[in-house]
Amino acid sequence: MITGRERRWLDPNRGPLKILERRLDIVVSRFLYPHLARIWNPYGWLLQRSFSVADAEIAPTGWPQASRPLRMLLVSDVHTGIFLKPEILASIVGSLMALGPDLVAVAGDLVTGHASELDPFLEALAPLAGAPLGAWSCLGNHDYFGGEPERICASLESIGI
Repeated sequence: MITGRERRWLDPNRGPLKILERRLDIVVSRFLYPHLARIWNPYGWLLQRSFSVADAEIAPTGWPQASRPLRMLLVSDVHTGIFLKPEILASIVGSLMALGPDLVAVAGDLVTGHASELDPFLEALAPLAGAPLGAWSCLGNHDYFGGEPERICASLESIGI
């Protein structure tokens, strides 16, 4: 039988093991990953090679038959940060905008862990605002829990999203 005292050590949400996990995460993300990304960038490499676009046709009730279809682009889970380079994202955004969307929706998780990760990528994301009906966004869990969601919103607003 596990007592309350023993359970405290094993609780994944608090206690010494959780404290150790948090500290290790900070050390690895702040000191190891930035150096590793200069040598090997697996996310950017995979993104360039396996990027895909899915096409779906949705017919909302009441959509005027005479109207042409609305072309909407949904962008999600970009996860900017040390494992993605701005030039890779700029190339992908350029390919997406070449599809000619009428409206762009950015569905969150623009950052991996910190609001500051978005800053170097704003220029790459700016073309999304060029859709005729504009670009709209909402925040994802990474955007909220990374801290400073207001900063992310302000950054996106500065480029028209």
